[in-house]
Amino acid sequence: MNTVTIVIETLTTGTGFNIFYQNMGQLFYLFTKKPGKYLEVRNKQIPDNVTVVEVDTTNEKTVYTKIKDLGLKPSAIFSLSDGFVEIACRVACNFGCVANDPELIALCRNKQASRDRLQKMGVKTPEHYLLPAKLTDTYKNYPYIGQPPLTKVSGL
Repeated sequence: MNTVTIVIETLTTGTGFNIFYQNMGQLFYLFTKKPGKYLEVRNKQIPDNVTVVEVDTTNEKTVYTKIKDLGLKPSAIFSLSDGFVEIACRVACNFGCVANDPELIALCRNKQASRDRLQKMGVKTPEHYLLPAKLTDTYKNYPYIGQPPLTKVSGL
């Protein structure tokens, strides 16, 4: 078994690849659902210490199974992309790697659950409204919304 670091998705800005280049002595596996979204992959400029693995990174079980199938012994599993941090932490915990608590990450990513938890602890939170996913003419339908509204898309 090889000891490696697994990165479940990274930023398309090149940040992850900078990390790969700065750590040439470490072996990395980049798990990604769409390898072509990374310029370095499209241009075939992948560092020698990186293996790109195409896998459904939105599915925790699929990622776990792929790691097992490849016979990898990860020393670390993480994500540089916000939308995959929770899955990365869950998989890391399954392999005994140090990781943040996936339940707390899920709580932080869910604004309504975070607000409810804070209010239970006596922390005042700003007034907010959950709106339907598809809005047309928001201010006519929801006149109680002030300007400028702050929005957070749920489920990203």
